[in-house]
Amino acid sequence: MPESVKQPNSVLVVEDNTLLAFEIFEILLAADFEPLGPCSTYTETLESLYDVVPEFCVLDLDLGIPPDLGLPPGAEGRKILSVLNSKGIKTVVYSAYCSIQTNLRALHQTMEMVDKAEPTERVVDAMRKLQAAE
Repeated sequence: MPESVKQPNSVLVVEDNTLLAFEIFEILLAADFEPLGPCSTYTETLESLYDVVPEFCVLDLDLGIPPDLGLPPGAEGRKILSVLNSKGIKTVVYSAYCSIQTNLRALHQTMEMVDKAEPTERVVDAMRKLQAAE
């Protein structure tokens, strides 16, 4: 099996809201990034990472898991965050649940958080901050 190669300036978008995913794609393209995806589930994200290792990821923590499953908001996203860390993918967590998440830095050291109450353009600002930290 060939080893995956990290693609510079590529950004995997993990977002279950189609309209928001489209908006993120647009701002990434305008900022000269190469958006990939979008993925809307844990499984889709893992499948995507099998073929391509992006430099960045924009990750929504809450991927629409039904509340009757008894999982807290962001459970699926936290698992993805851990996988992204293991692959060295710099991540911007773009979520309405940033304020209630704890210990995210324990799952991923190279990440920034942007609350969905902020304008979408803040995602690009956070990615630029990750680039500057290299």
